[in-house]
Amino acid sequence: MAAKLLEVFLAANRTIEGADRPVYPKAASVVSKKDVARIRELRAEGKTLVAIAREFGITESAVSRICAGNRHGKAKPGSVKRLAKGERK
Repeated sequence: MAAKLLEVFLAANRTIEGADRPVYPKAASVVSKKDVARIRELRAEGKTLVAIAREFGITESAVSRICAGNRHGKAKPGSVKRLAKGERK
């Protein structure tokens, strides 16, 4: 039974030639370019990652990556205020 289920699953999911794992389409972005700009703006104003994440319905990690420029393009230098280690707003 399990072998048949695996066979059906593998048949339904394409694989890259030579790869041994299925290829899944990328999910659409949850935040718009307008939202990204607003997220960076809020962070520069000193709002916490958690507060911004709750406002936009995304994870704190996603907010951090957006502000650092690791997602949705590079942030402009100086556009994000970095807090000193141990400093909280």
